[in-house]
Amino acid sequence: MTATLTDGTRALPVLVTDGTRLEQHGGAIAHPLLSGGVDVTVRPLAPRQGSLTLRVESLAAAQAVASLHEAPILTLTDGDGLILTYAVTTAGGVSYAPDGQRFVVNITGVQEVTP
Repeated sequence: MTATLTDGTRALPVLVTDGTRLEQHGGAIAHPLLSGGVDVTVRPLAPRQGSLTLRVESLAAAQAVASLHEAPILTLTDGDGLILTYAVTTAGGVSYAPDGQRFVVNITGVQEVTP
C-alpha cells in the first residue's frame, strides 16, 4: 500500500509492506469469582503498538525516513486518510537495508498516540 510519512513539516512517500506488525491489546478483563462465575471489567482497547516495515526507492529516501524519527510524533497516511499517528519509543529503533532495486526500512518500538 502506498502511503505518506510526515513529521508535520516534511512528507515522504513510502510503501507499507506485509512485514508491518501492529497489535492492539485490551478490551474486557475476566475476573473469576470465589463463589463461581465471572465478573467482567470492560475497558477500551489499548493503543496499537509494534513495528512498521516500509519500502522506499533509494538510499537517500531510506536515510530521510530514518531522519524523520528525530520528530516526537509521525503520521502515516494513504489515499484514504489516516493510517496511524505514532511515536517511536526509546526502546525502538530504525534500520534500513537494500532489497533489490529498493530499500527496506524497519521501524521498531512504534506506539500509537492520540493526534
